[in-house]
Amino acid sequence: MSCLNNDENGDIFSEVRKLRRTSPSIASVIDGQSQKIENHFAKIYKKLYNSVDDRIEVGNILNKINENICHDGLADVKKITTSIVKEAVGHLNSGNTDPVYDFNSDCFKNAPDILFQHLAHILQALLMHSHVSNFLLLSVLVPIIKDKLGNISSSKNYRSIAISSIVLKIFDWIVILLFGKTFELDELQFSYQAGCSTSMCSWLAVETIGHFIRNGSEVFTCQADKTKAFDLVQHSKLFQKLYDKKLSRIYLRFLVVLYMAQ
Repeated sequence: MSCLNNDENGDIFSEVRKLRRTSPSIASVIDGQSQKIENHFAKIYKKLYNSVDDRIEVGNILNKINENICHDGLADVKKITTSIVKEAVGHLNSGNTDPVYDFNSDCFKNAPDILFQHLAHILQALLMHSHVSNFLLLSVLVPIIKDKLGNISSSKNYRSIAISSIVLKIFDWIVILLFGKTFELDELQFSYQAGCSTSMCSWLAVETIGHFIRNGSEVFTCQADKTKAFDLVQHSKLFQKLYDKKLSRIYLRFLVVLYMAQ
């Protein structure tokens, strides 16, 4: 309104930010459903997460991994030491909750070294036997509003965040710390890479377009909106890429078993 009223002190960007800072509200109706909304979301996510059936392909990859596992893999298992577990715990965000037990990541971040020693032994055993307990597989799916100014009564305006086991989050960081260089991320990739963000990607696109415009050229762009693309990914292809990248077979086997068990 300050911009429309010719207010000299008006700042359109501050006005936009004020609009974005809407008070959080909870929808009482989702897609016309007012009763048992959690069950409605459960049906949506069940259909979404089971829409890509690549069980046969994943099973074939698991068989190929098993054929290439030998005693040399024990050396990789022994890389899970007390110090590497402690380092992995240090990368956890504070306040992360566990879907099963009444503790959060701060309990691990402030724990004595004896806990990291026990965790190292447990993770080593899980790797060697390629087994994971059911309580580690449980997760809680929480629908989060994508656009606060959009229709909060539409399920399409929600994205799901999974609250998963803190122990498995620690294992994720162990894999990254031990074998991160194996992934060979591209320098133009802005996601899942330390020190990068989507704002850097936007800046690069704007600067590239600006460069050609300043030099008198026309710029044509092609954009694709991949709705729920991350949820519809074929995990068999991801596992195949990790296999081709020579990720430790015994670690890759455990990741595949985790996926199949869930």
